[in-house]
Amino acid sequence: MHSLAFGGISVVNAIPCYLGSTMAVDLKVEVEVRRGEGTDVQSELVKTILDYFWNNYGEKFYVTITSELPQRGGLKSSSAVAVAIIHAISKLLGLETDVPVLAAKLNLKAGVSVTGALDDAAAAYLGGISFTDNANFKVLKVEDPPREIVVVILPIGERPVKDLSPLRSHSLLFEQIFSLAYSGRVLEAMKMNGIAVAELLGYDVRPIREALKAGALAAGVSGNGPSIFAACKQGEEGPVVDRLSTFGKVVVTRPVGVVDRGKAL
Repeated sequence: MHSLAFGGISVVNAIPCYLGSTMAVDLKVEVEVRRGEGTDVQSELVKTILDYFWNNYGEKFYVTITSELPQRGGLKSSSAVAVAIIHAISKLLGLETDVPVLAAKLNLKAGVSVTGALDDAAAAYLGGISFTDNANFKVLKVEDPPREIVVVILPIGERPVKDLSPLRSHSLLFEQIFSLAYSGRVLEAMKMNGIAVAELLGYDVRPIREALKAGALAAGVSGNGPSIFAACKQGEEGPVVDRLSTFGKVVVTRPVGVVDRGKAL
C-alpha cells in the first residue's frame, strides 16, 4: 500500500503557546507499507508507529520511505513520515483513523516533537494551511494558501540542539502572530514568525534579510530550524533565488492546496 504526504513551512511556531499553523509545500514523502516484520527504517518514530499497530491490531508491517525532505531541518519531515505510514496502514486494515491526531500523539510518544506538531501533521496530510490547537489535539481549520505564491527554500538538515525556552517566554507574541494568521494575514504572520524564531533561537539572520531585500513577501526560519524559506510572488522569485543561492543550494517549490484524501494519495 502506497501513501504520500507533504513537507511544509511554518506560518506560526506552536511551541510558545501550543497554537500552530503550517503551510504545505510540494516536497513529498512517499511510503510503501506491506504486511510482514521488519523495516529498513530504524527511527524511534517509525518504531513507535509500528508498535502502536502491533499492540492494538496484532499485525506487523514492513515500511519503505522515500523523502525529498532533509531530516531535522524544520520542514516537517517527521510529521509527513508519520501521517503517510498511518494512512497506508489504516487503508490496509480498513480503519477509519483521524490520521493527523494519531500522528501528533505518536510524535509525542516517540519524543520527536514538543507539542505533537498537529499543525505539521494536518498540513502534511490535508495540504493547505493548517491552524491547530495542539494542546487539545484540535484542528481548527485548514484553508487553501494564497494564490500565485512561489516558495524558495534553503534546506538544511540535522538541526543542532537548541534551547527552546526563549520561544516559550514569548508566548504572548506568538499568540498575536497566530491571531494575525487566523484572520487571513498569513504572509505577514509568516514573516513575523520566521524572523522572531531565527532571532530567539540564535540563527544567522543574514539569509532572511537578503531574501526580504530581494523582494520576498515573507522569509524566516521554518519550524525550529535550521532551514530557511522565502515566500515570493510568482514571477518575482528570481532575485530571491539568486540571493539565497549564495548561502547554499536552494529548492524552488509551491504551496499545496487542500487535497481530497478520498483520492489515491
